[in-house]
Amino acid sequence: MPAVRGEIKTLAGRVPLPLHRELTRALIDAADELNFSKINVDEALEAAMRVVLRDEGATQLWYGQLREVRRERRES
Repeated sequence: MPAVRGEIKTLAGRVPLPLHRELTRALIDAADELNFSKINVDEALEAAMRVVLRDEGATQLWYGQLREVRRERRES
């Protein structure tokens, strides 16, 4: 999927700008909560995937989001 100016941001040009902003805010909040100077995206994604893959409830939520993303992409 090619990047559309103003619509796609980071993570290899695959993350919509609103989600990128949400992730950035979450990283800042997590760093504040944990008293870390910063948290990089690689650390955050690794930690998030550990949660998703190891928690059945989170895995089911992830499946739901995968279905939604696929549906949204088909409709656009």
